[in-house]
Amino acid sequence: MRKFIYIIMSVCLLASCASSDGLSRQERRLQKQTYIREALANRHYTINVTSAHPLGRPTIMLSTLYSLEVRGDTLVSYLPYYGRAYNIPYGGGKGLNFTGIIDEYEDVVVKPGEHRIRIGLTNDEDTYIYTVTAFESGSSTISVWMRQRTEISFIGVVDTKE
Repeated sequence: MRKFIYIIMSVCLLASCASSDGLSRQERRLQKQTYIREALANRHYTINVTSAHPLGRPTIMLSTLYSLEVRGDTLVSYLPYYGRAYNIPYGGGKGLNFTGIIDEYEDVVVKPGEHRIRIGLTNDEDTYIYTVTAFESGSSTISVWMRQRTEISFIGVVDTKE
């Protein structure tokens, strides 16, 4: 009798762990791709960064949540900077932590499922060119070129939370 009760409880437990939305893995992947495609087209997306790649230095794995967010014509950059600075304000300046108005935005589909986005802006401290390569699978890379600092790249994931 005890075995029967354990079997019934384990079946109930497994049934409760089943996917509640009823979507298969393929359907969820297609749904994610559609969401990412629409977010890139609407210029409203966030890329959560997991690692930094400074020019000429080893890769740095990031434990804090850093991100790059595009909200229409506004860029919110909350990224760490590791590298050499040439001419910056006393105290280090803003680095890559600022909110600015986008001067230039170009989205090119390089091949199916791969977007290359070029974002240019200027603030009171420097001129920035962000080159974002976003894949519809969710992965992405970000390269940042600046006039007053050496280039740095990041690897991240497009946030799919709606």
